Amino acid sequence: MPIRVHRVKQLGDGSLEIMIRGSEVDAEYVSGRLIMEKGVTITEPEQKEGMLGFIYLGACGTKATPFTRERAIQMLQDDQHIEVVADAGSDSDSDNAD
Repeated sequence: MPIRVHRVKQLGDGSLEIMIRGSEVDAEYVSGRLIMEKGVTITEPEQKEGMLGFIYLGACGTKATPFTRERAIQMLQDDQHIEVVADAGSDSDSDNAD
């Protein structure tokens, strides 16, 4: 069963918030995939209150090598063990997921 990424949101400061349905191990796998991009740093996986089953990661590039939502989605879609759900790249601010 693939790791499901439900949201990749570009924040105002240029960083990304990535919402994964799964465990910390799944989040670490996604983190390992994204860290392969030059200049990208990843935050520790965290679970937000009231969002059981969902793990959040933060990702950020540098000023010289920004890390965009589109690039993150492309990298995740290229991995056979990760499924990016259809609306993961939408601009919705909602924390709701299926």
